[in-house]
Amino acid sequence: MSAWAHLVGWALIHFVWQGALISLAAAMALRAARGGSPGVRYGVACGALALMMAAPLATGAWLAHAARPGPAQAVLAGEGWRTLPLAGAEAPAGETAEAPAGLAPALVRRTSLAIEPLVPGLAAGWAVGVILLSLRLLGGWIRVRRLARRGLLPVPPEWSAALARLRAQLRIRRPVGLWISPHVGGPALIGFLRPVILLPLSASSGLTPRQVELILIHELAHVRRWDYAVNLAQRLAETLLFYHPAVWWISARIREEREHCCDDAVVARAGVRDYVLALLAMEEARLPGLALGAGGGSLAGRVRRLTGPGHRTDAAGRTPVALALMAALLALAAARPSPVEAPRPFCGTGAAPSGLTLCAELGRDAAGLLRATGHAGAVIVQDVATGAVLVSTESAAGGDSVDVTRAALPASLWKLAIAAAWWDRGWASEEMECPALANVAGRTISNAGRRPARRIRVPEEMLVYSCNTAAVEMAVRLARDGGTARLAAQLGRMGFPIAGPHAREAADPSFWASTSPGFRRAMAPLAATVHVGGPAAMADLALGRESARVTPLHISRFLQAVGNGGVMRSPTIEAALAGTGDTVRVMRPATAARLQRAMLRTVEAGTAQAAAGTQPGAWRLGGKTGTTGAADGWFAGLVFDPAGRPRYTVLTYLRHGGPGGDRPTRLAAEVARRAISE
Repeated sequence: MSAWAHLVGWALIHFVWQGALISLAAAMALRAARGGSPGVRYGVACGALALMMAAPLATGAWLAHAARPGPAQAVLAGEGWRTLPLAGAEAPAGETAEAPAGLAPALVRRTSLAIEPLVPGLAAGWAVGVILLSLRLLGGWIRVRRLARRGLLPVPPEWSAALARLRAQLRIRRPVGLWISPHVGGPALIGFLRPVILLPLSASSGLTPRQVELILIHELAHVRRWDYAVNLAQRLAETLLFYHPAVWWISARIREEREHCCDDAVVARAGVRDYVLALLAMEEARLPGLALGAGGGSLAGRVRRLTGPGHRTDAAGRTPVALALMAALLALAAARPSPVEAPRPFCGTGAAPSGLTLCAELGRDAAGLLRATGHAGAVIVQDVATGAVLVSTESAAGGDSVDVTRAALPASLWKLAIAAAWWDRGWASEEMECPALANVAGRTISNAGRRPARRIRVPEEMLVYSCNTAAVEMAVRLARDGGTARLAAQLGRMGFPIAGPHAREAADPSFWASTSPGFRRAMAPLAATVHVGGPAAMADLALGRESARVTPLHISRFLQAVGNGGVMRSPTIEAALAGTGDTVRVMRPATAARLQRAMLRTVEAGTAQAAAGTQPGAWRLGGKTGTTGAADGWFAGLVFDPAGRPRYTVLTYLRHGGPGGDRPTRLAAEVARRAISE
């Protein structure tokens, strides 16, 4: 172990200066080739990385060879020698532990001898680092392989035909798969023996057929060049030589020049203008590191290169249009969209050429607005009448992330369900106290801001002013009348995931209407997360605390039923299934109408006044806010057209985003405004 540790350790130490020299030579060569073909620069960078991989191996082999001169094992320590007796051998009498001083300068020799005791520890630290990075590499590989199997949707026939035609033109004999995936943010290439191209859901409505063809050319260029295999070799080099910054620098240059090579392959066939439009439509891709995609590298830098004076292209060249597109892309990459003065046209469900319901323009707007908050969160928009999902976007921030299929505490949004259960039993509205404090089953319940005692009309004003004490009193009375089983049955009919005594959290693959079993499994939200207990648990249940945990998808589906007169449809992203699937009446029409009026009043005079007057013309927004103790904020709303009909749901959730009546409400109001057509 000691001999091998010294061998590996000194090889790694020598690579510090070897890697620096190789990177310096590569930098000079890349600078000399700066105005030439990206293929030349790519070759230089790949050659430099290959030399970096070979250098420690060659050094180790040389050190091992130098350690075989006789019965004692000589191990090179810098430029000096130290003689180490082999196991079972003794050094000849009179032989010293060091080689003659003349073999190296004294300073180097002394430095080598000072470092040598640390070498085994350095080798052990390197081994630990390699193991950890290898586990990360393995995890990334597993994630990428799952992408090629989970929730895939078929592409339109015209896309498959375009892929076959382009494969023939590029002389690619390997079979190449093409699918739509809900789990990628941009085009991705996975595999090299049987490669698969994955396109995001937004491509179905956000790209023209011409733009799809250009993206496919880019991905097929990766296939033809075997770039996926090179990318795996890069990951291996980064894992084994992780400690040297030059390795990461040269690897980044390889990725950059690889994208330039594929960009040029597209531009040579189509010109700059059309391709830049396609890149702009796809935005920045956010893909696992083992996948390759048209959004890879610095997107803004790629467009700057394509539209710059030094790039040889077709007649489009350096036109004002291309420069304007570059400026627009740079603004887009900043992810700080400014509000528009007029509502944008809404892309209806019938407009998606590939048969999906997602609206790419509205989805991009919602994603940009969500990122601009600086918080992890989610936005969901549904069509009320059909259940079609028009927007479903998530964001991460500060190491935190939100998943619309995972359960969270709904806070005061849950008061909508309590009010629905009250009215659906045929109980009339009545006056009830809303004190600042109340004691329920030994627990003290307070209202935000310690609201002074006053009488309100429930359920309406309980929703408008979000009165906690009244909500708990209502939940206790609901449980008292018929027991908790009756209340649990009511909440279950409303589509919420009720748990039995021994229920385990599991996914609900029946949640979606979809022709793809894989999609239903991949996007299935958690089931059995709401626990309806005894009186002591009613406070938590009424206020959306520990007992009530639901996913954003469940809340959005409930809102769709409220807006649809109490009739719930299974959510779908497939236009052929929108409005055609099974329907379930989950509440009385009168109950839905009362909830709608209360939500409108909540915006006009209640906790969601931040959204008052934000919609154009006679459009209106109604909703309910919610805030957890950890300051996670919610807004659950309905967008009403000028005739007073609910048209869209809009749900926003911000992790650590503050009170629901603040940023989540303003975010929902802006998303709703952009969803409205003139």
